Amino acid sequence: MSSELARRIGFSLSPDLFGSRRPPMSLVREVDRVNQRTVVAMAKVEGAGIATHVALLHVESLTNEEARAIERCPLGEHRYRALVDTYTGVAANEIARLSY
Repeated sequence: MSSELARRIGFSLSPDLFGSRRPPMSLVREVDRVNQRTVVAMAKVEGAGIATHVALLHVESLTNEEARAIERCPLGEHRYRALVDTYTGVAANEIARLSY
């Protein structure tokens, strides 16, 4: 597990640090824990970026559709805005929850 994670994130206990001796197991376990937290953090950041990108595309599309709907039927402006604002709030809430 340690070597696989180390390869993924590019960090490992260099043999130069300990020469022919093995590093203490407590150190190896701590490096493993740090590597695991790093991989989890990277996945969270990547996921939040993807979710944000998708949300921005949808908000842009919905905002354009809202503008067209207002032109077609101006009396519905407040309703259209409420719908797009609600979607935007839901998307923002979901993205914020990804950090927990």
